[in-house]
Order: sequence, then C-alpha cells, then structure tokens
Amino acid sequence: MKRNLQVILAIAALMAGVFFQHMQHRQTAWSGLDPVLTDYYGESRRFSDYGERFLVVNFWAAWCEPCREEIPLLNQLHEQWGSRNVAVLGITLDNQETSREFLRQQAIAYPVLSGPQAEKLMESYGNKSGNLPFTVILDARGNVVFSHTGPLDFRQVENILTQTDTDT
Repeated sequence: MKRNLQVILAIAALMAGVFFQHMQHRQTAWSGLDPVLTDYYGESRRFSDYGERFLVVNFWAAWCEPCREEIPLLNQLHEQWGSRNVAVLGITLDNQETSREFLRQQAIAYPVLSGPQAEKLMESYGNKSGNLPFTVILDARGNVVFSHTGPLDFRQVENILTQTDTDT
C-alpha cells in the first residue's frame, strides 16, 4: 500500500512539473510586440492570443483602393493556411464606426482588429512612411520574417510561409 502511494505521488509530481514547464513556455513563448487591439465585436485581442502561430498581419484602411483589392488574396491565405499554423489578421487604421460599416459590406474571412495605437504599431514594424497596404509576417515568437509595403503577391507570401517552419 505504501509503495502504491509513493508511485502515485511520484507520477503526480512528474505531471505537475510537466504542466508548470508547459505553462511557463506558453507564457514566455511570444517575445514580439503584443498590443491590445479590439475586434469587430469589441473584444480585446493580443497577438499572443493566437498561440504559437505564424501571423500574417495586414495594415489597411477602407479608403485605400489597393487595400480593398487585396482582401480576396488575404481571404485565400486565411482559407488555405489557417489549418497550417498560420493566422491572418487585418489591422484597420480607420475609426471603429468606419471600419464596422465597411465590414458590414465586405466579406472578410479573417479577424480584423483596430485600436488607437494601430499607426504606431505599423511604424514599429518599419513602415515609417505610413503607406498602405503594409504587411508583416511574424513567426511563432513574434519576430518579423517578412515585411512589405504595397499590394501583396500571393505566390511570394506562400513561398515565405513554405520556407519557414510554420508547422511548429
């Protein structure tokens, strides 16, 4: 009986250690910028909320024609890569009212976030000119692996995602 109790306690201690190590890794895995932005429904979201996924982060505005033209491409990326450890996020530079009105009229399959710090966030990723659209690809820890100002080329983004280890 005493031996069984020792085995059970040893297993419990081992499991607790594995659990705490996993939780510590989860908490420290995201080392990039982690802004608090708001989704369409008014819920706060952080980049780290998307777990250890690659993020394709697209900065855009409703008044930007090239931004509107690349929405189908971003929808396609979301559909084709969403199950492969990649999340597509749109960050609008519009105010809440303008972005909500636009989203009611436009089919966007991926999450769209907004916030007063969106422009500063875009600048921190290297877009000092403020030109749109602007896209960054972040690895699972939040490091920039690609940035691009202007309309995206689907093959170029696919090549970058294929060359990086998005399955981890």
